[in-house]
Amino acid sequence: MNKYFICTDADEDSGKSATLLCLIRMLEAQNFDKLEAFPHNEEEAKEYQADRTVAFQMNNHLVLIQSQGDPGTHVFADTKAYLEKNEPRIIICAARPNGEPMKQARENAAGYTFIHFQNYRSEQPNNYLLNNQLNRLSAESLLSAIHELLNI
Repeated sequence: MNKYFICTDADEDSGKSATLLCLIRMLEAQNFDKLEAFPHNEEEAKEYQADRTVAFQMNNHLVLIQSQGDPGTHVFADTKAYLEKNEPRIIICAARPNGEPMKQARENAAGYTFIHFQNYRSEQPNNYLLNNQLNRLSAESLLSAIHELLNI
């Protein structure tokens, strides 16, 4: 069975985390079983504003989504610990193209087919409405890829 590691790789403030947060909301709306989630409570949510780690069960396949890939984030250590106990069929994370987060993402992807994903971006970074729409379109593309890769 093929396993996939999808990494949204783009520069800072390009909508990587926003796209993955939108994807998480879409999967929640489709009523897939949510197995685990971080943050665990409101206090952690305030401290880790964009960090979300959620595992979904989708047609007997485990899908792990992690929305934060900034330098110094806990996400990649969390992934490594999670992979010691579980075997997701698909892992989706965010990372900047160069540097430590991408290196850690690649280390965690050993044994997985590594797929680069770039979300839609605008050259108008302050256009909130447009960027929101582009993040939603990017999340829909990821959702479609998940369905294709899992044959559902």
